[in-house]
Amino acid sequence: MEVALFIYFLSILENIQIPLAIAVAILFMCSLFNAYFSLDSSEEEEREMHKNMLKSNKKWIISLVALLIFIPSKETAVYMAGGYGVQTVAESIGKSEEAKRVASKSVEAIERYLDSVAEKPKK
Repeated sequence: MEVALFIYFLSILENIQIPLAIAVAILFMCSLFNAYFSLDSSEEEEREMHKNMLKSNKKWIISLVALLIFIPSKETAVYMAGGYGVQTVAESIGKSEEAKRVASKSVEAIERYLDSVAEKPKK
């Protein structure tokens, strides 16, 4: 179930970034309008309202841009998943007695081959 859920999130990862970018653009345009109206307004209460909306928009823009930056691309997420898989396999091999035995015999065979190659005189 975990793998299916992960694959699903990988498939929608790029689809999340597009609405976030649109939301940032809309909030930025709203901020520009609020800045213009806060400068243009003659009443103090209205000017304060526009300034408060501008502060709120800044917080939302910063939050959404941070999300856009830290959501990985589909390719990066696949690399991350592959790295996690390799790490999991490497850890499981380290715990397996059979894998340790095979690795030990492989190292011994390589050492014997290298010794036999080193002992042969050059012609």
